[in-house]
Amino acid sequence: MGIINQIAEYTRLCRELSELPRNAESPEAYEPIAKRRCELLEQIAASRKALEERKVLRS
Repeated sequence: MGIINQIAEYTRLCRELSELPRNAESPEAYEPIAKRRCELLEQIAASRKALEERKVLRS
């Protein structure tokens, strides 16, 4: 994956995370949001690590 695509993907993941609601009507309604939040955080961490390895981002 090219560097521009990696940066675009990192930005997309961060934007999606920021747009997730912080609360919900009930715990059951929040469960899929919390699951997606965890998935995004894992993907962002992996993407950030890849960019740091390419010396695009600083830790």
